[in-house]
Amino acid sequence: MPKKINQSDIFTATVNVYSQQGYINTSMSEIAKRVSINETTLFRRFGSKSDLITQALTDLLAKSEIGQVIFSGRLEDDLYNIVIAYKKSNALFGAAVLNLMTELPRHKELRPAAAILNKNTARITGILQQYQQTGELVSGELMILLSQLIAPLMVQATFERSLGLSFDHIFDAKAHVDTFLHGHIGHKQ
Repeated sequence: MPKKINQSDIFTATVNVYSQQGYINTSMSEIAKRVSINETTLFRRFGSKSDLITQALTDLLAKSEIGQVIFSGRLEDDLYNIVIAYKKSNALFGAAVLNLMTELPRHKELRPAAAILNKNTARITGILQQYQQTGELVSGELMILLSQLIAPLMVQATFERSLGLSFDHIFDAKAHVDTFLHGHIGHKQ
């Protein structure tokens, strides 16, 4: 009886290898080894390394916390949910996303994987835009507003990855949202 291939395990292994080794050093043989299947099986099923990485990133990032945030109509709750979802998604996939963003200019074959980043970003900026339209958030460029919300989290994650530390014990998502709102509250409030 042939071995059952678990696509979720393959995608997780792919993103882990890609996160740790980058595009050039990611190999189909290493991914196959991690999920105990034959390398040929991966090529038959996914075609190429870039196709496998693209499918894995697309699948996992679409299912990630940040890919699931929705508008609730409650500004502080939505900002809190964005912050928590970003932190959770970044903890799981931040290294892979950073690799993807830095490698895209050199490896055009990875461009399809960027579509999910664009989709998740559009989802979050869409939420922020709704609050701008109601006057609950200041008007302005949405990507700058989003950057101001998540940039401190990006810096924190970079330090955590680089230094092998965790700052979760001192991070307060509610306080972060309150600080953000202090400078970005709209005229309606």
